[in-house]
Amino acid sequence: MTNIVFDNQGNVKSLRSGAVEFAAPGDLQGLFIIQFRDSIGNPFQLTEENFANCTVTEKDGNFTLVYDTCNDIPDSTVEVTVLHKADGLHWNISIDCKSPFLKTEWVDFPRLHFKND
Repeated sequence: MTNIVFDNQGNVKSLRSGAVEFAAPGDLQGLFIIQFRDSIGNPFQLTEENFANCTVTEKDGNFTLVYDTCNDIPDSTVEVTVLHKADGLHWNISIDCKSPFLKTEWVDFPRLHFKND
């Protein structure tokens, strides 16, 4: 089974299958970048750094990460789920943007860097 460990900010600290560690050490870059465009076309990027809180919960090897208290878009949240399935890890991201002026342009997710061994 694959084991995954998150820090309190939602960064992947470890991604291990058996005795093999896949996550690059010290590369805590965050799980996502969300690119929005405002009503006149200006870009705005949202990352985990825009949120004051990240709650990580684990149940039966599955994880839910909820990013809330957004400093730039009040009441907006991002939820990440990681499910263990027979064919591997299944990643999902849900974005609840409360701004009527921002539209999602693209999402870079999951942002994982692997060791180069």
